[in-house]
Amino acid sequence: MADAADDRFLGSVTVFDIHGTTAEVGFWLTPAARGRGATWRALDLIAAWTRDQGITTLRARTEDTNTASQQALERAGFHHVAGPHPETSPSGQTINGLTYHRDLT
Repeated sequence: MADAADDRFLGSVTVFDIHGTTAEVGFWLTPAARGRGATWRALDLIAAWTRDQGITTLRARTEDTNTASQQALERAGFHHVAGPHPETSPSGQTINGLTYHRDLT
């Protein structure tokens, strides 16, 4: 993600774990970029792109204490479907995870 005004790096969004017509999306923002709406806008763009690639459902996971990520996911059209439940984060820590889905059909 980059700032449209000055091309400053804001963070990253990745699509992974693609199986058939489902895929998972993950995101990370620099501390200075947080709270500006960049995440939900990027997720909305990713949803449109993945839909064009034949994906019908996007998944996302976040920690149950990460309310900012939860709000960004919900603003981008994702809905909480499972959790909290113990799972391993990308850093290897055990967290209480929440699972979100966005239907792209």
